[in-house]
Amino acid sequence: MIDIAHGEINVEWFDNVLISAPLGPINGAGAQMFSEKICTSIINNAPRKPWVRVEFFRDFYTLATPDAYRFLLKSLTCSLRYQCEMICVIGVNSCNVSLFEKYSHLVGLPFFTFSCLSSLSNFLEDRKFVNEADALRARLGAI
Repeated sequence: MIDIAHGEINVEWFDNVLISAPLGPINGAGAQMFSEKICTSIINNAPRKPWVRVEFFRDFYTLATPDAYRFLLKSLTCSLRYQCEMICVIGVNSCNVSLFEKYSHLVGLPFFTFSCLSSLSNFLEDRKFVNEADALRARLGAI
């Protein structure tokens, strides 16, 4: 049986922030592809100092099937291994928030959740992960 990957993801760096922005329904094959893309970006581009990972859910219907969870765990473990300091989740679906909170705690990464771009970007600027909160807000808004 061929398992076709479902879902999309945008992965990019902004200052000391890895932005991971999944979209759509995500199956195991899609999650494996996402995990590989995230880990490759971390290995090749992570700053030498601590950084933060932001999961930006743009769509209420972005959900993962249970066979995808192990790949989330793999990408979070990779994040921790390469000096990720915390996970921040912004989105509209409480299922995603709960899933990331559970798995972040499982690997030992501090977890924060936000309901709006302003509170997230101000939080990251206050902690010196971004130079300008407005620029991060604009970048996230363009994704």
